[in-house]
Amino acid sequence: MLSQQFQKWFRFFALVGLLELQAAPPRLEVPTLSAGQVNLRLLGEAGPIYRIEASPDLVQWTEVTTGPAQNGLLTATQVVPAQPFWTYYRAREVPVETPYPSVSAGLSPDYTAATLITPELGGRLQIFSPEGVGYTLVIPTNAVFAATLARMTVITNITGIPAAAGFLSAVQLEPAGLLLASPTFLHVTYPTNLLSPEVASYSFENNGTQFHLSPDLVGTNRVRLLVNQFRSYGSGRFTVPELQALLATGPAPNAQTRRTRVQPHATMAECYPEEEAEAEAMKEELTEAIRPLQEEIAGELAIERQRQLLGVFEEEEVGSPGVQEAIAKGANWYAENIVPRIANAGEKCAVAKELLFWILGWERQLQLFGAAGEDPGLSEGMGLVCKATARCQEQILECCRTRGADRRLLIELLGLERQRQLLGMTDGLCGSLSEEEWQVCVPEWYGELKVTEKLDTSYDQSTPDFVNRGSDVKTFELSAYVDSVEEDIVEAFPLFEIPASTNIVVKLSGQGLGAHTITAFQKSSGPICAGSRTARASAQPLDGGVDGFLRNSQLTSSVSKLVDLEIRVTLTDGTGGVFAPKPGLTFLMDALEAPWKGLTRSTYADFSSGSCQEKTDETRPTREEDFYANFYVDAGVNEFQYTGREIKYTKTTRENGLTREIVLRLNRKN
Repeated sequence: MLSQQFQKWFRFFALVGLLELQAAPPRLEVPTLSAGQVNLRLLGEAGPIYRIEASPDLVQWTEVTTGPAQNGLLTATQVVPAQPFWTYYRAREVPVETPYPSVSAGLSPDYTAATLITPELGGRLQIFSPEGVGYTLVIPTNAVFAATLARMTVITNITGIPAAAGFLSAVQLEPAGLLLASPTFLHVTYPTNLLSPEVASYSFENNGTQFHLSPDLVGTNRVRLLVNQFRSYGSGRFTVPELQALLATGPAPNAQTRRTRVQPHATMAECYPEEEAEAEAMKEELTEAIRPLQEEIAGELAIERQRQLLGVFEEEEVGSPGVQEAIAKGANWYAENIVPRIANAGEKCAVAKELLFWILGWERQLQLFGAAGEDPGLSEGMGLVCKATARCQEQILECCRTRGADRRLLIELLGLERQRQLLGMTDGLCGSLSEEEWQVCVPEWYGELKVTEKLDTSYDQSTPDFVNRGSDVKTFELSAYVDSVEEDIVEAFPLFEIPASTNIVVKLSGQGLGAHTITAFQKSSGPICAGSRTARASAQPLDGGVDGFLRNSQLTSSVSKLVDLEIRVTLTDGTGGVFAPKPGLTFLMDALEAPWKGLTRSTYADFSSGSCQEKTDETRPTREEDFYANFYVDAGVNEFQYTGREIKYTKTTRENGLTREIVLRLNRKN
């Protein structure tokens, strides 16, 4: 027994085990005190894992010990604190989770599509597998906050799937871990109809870990998978027992995979390192927390497909009961995991920007499922957009004051302004800055050269007897910023009628990102050879013959290079004689080279032996290079504008379907 004096200032209470005489194992005995320590004893069964926890207020619980009950007993001790307080104890059995499976994916590097995703335009990835399966991923605007080079590669096979027929199709998306502020659908179209009730979809990390079911919508010959983060996505056929076994899996204990957070502007991380670390930890926690929900929703949708009466399957629509139930579960998850974080996030720029990915993502998901505007919990989350924008501006300006004007911080401010415009915020709202406030982060000279190239053509000349379709998609973007400026003022020579002039040499650096994909798919209505695998995947011949062929071609290239260039500007008042310098602006953009990758594969019927034999011919492209942004600018007095504080040059050209836009803005602070 404790002394009466000690009982006046220290008490403890065993929450689990109130009815210890009647309770079955596990049972937490009444704690005892000796030598300044609390002694805890838990009676349990051999095999299960138990955890003893302590709390001062029945709200916040901390772990005391976790482990099995060896010989039916788990013991622990806790040091008595120096200050009086109440301590509550509880014990519970820790569920033993089967970790998510790991798989091994075989990639087909010859079937890769790449594109540049930008906040203003979004992006588009499209590719066809050798079997004619089409993959299309359209990235909406404002899904990323900076230009990003994205790739999609066909997966030819996956080993380790816990299902006998668990592979139909799959692709890998890169860069791995890219979180989309506006999730979208991966559209997968098959050349023949699916056994729709048996189809379920899944996703996993690009290294093969964390394999789990993923929400989808299934139609007669297509599957739509929800994509909110770049990883690998696929579909397969599953039985109900296989689905139920997957639903019993969960995150691997103590095996969270930390991702490297890419910081496009290091100065903010240097000014607020603690907030950056907090934002990264929150991202990892939410990513791990949402996976069980995704698997639960995906599993229930897939099982429901197989339970439909007499196997009759109708295409899933956004208003179906299964989808509506998925929306309700997602709303509960949002209320439990996102809403409680909003108040704290509004005070920290890095945390707020990370949380906005999840808030805008949930709004986008409701739109995709046809339920936009139905969740009242979004209003509080969208309120964070305005508060976060204002807070980020405050922190950026403070960073400029303490570390000095820096063009990278100026880019942060420009990025906030762009986000405000994309979200439809009017002038004067959410921390809009005055010109005087901008000057805190503006160096003496600042400016940007932006070059964009875009080509997007497609054709479909298919007939009932012949399929002939293809596309040519090319994107490139260069953003280069002023590093330094040299000025040379030349005095006038009136004797020769040469006016005063200023020669300016502007040095810029930036990054060029580009992607180019050419695809072509041809198929005859007839099979290659009767009874062959290709024949079964093709339409039946119209004339009963055996003639037929299948041809699939794709070439891809991508470039991601640092670029340094120099712009020379000569400024005069435009007067003077023959020998007077003329106003002009010149610079050279060297070609960025990238190797072509790809494969043309043809399958056809060979009758040389007197019988039909199916043969496949693979033709790889020659060792050729693709080129991006190869041009020279030589602008005269009427082709660019200048004042004492600003130099501007804009030009758009169109040639062979390729549109190139060049925009140069140079400004002097004083």
